[in-house]
Amino acid sequence: MSKIDPITHVSNLSPAPILFQFGNDDFHVPLERANDFFEAAQEPKEMKIYESGHGLNEDSTRDRKEWLKQQLGL
Repeated sequence: MSKIDPITHVSNLSPAPILFQFGNDDFHVPLERANDFFEAAQEPKEMKIYESGHGLNEDSTRDRKEWLKQQLGL
């Protein structure tokens, strides 16, 4: 599975900015794995952790929209 594991490819996204959003109670992506993703990525990058599971929450949606507005200059 390593050939299709996203963590092996996330560094290739540079120089595109990346917003990582994770829930602190995510069964599928535990915080240790979330940190691995973040560390594997190149700058510019930002990570936010939410009080949620895998589906995240309204705060994450608000933050994602604001981040996209900033990135797109809207």
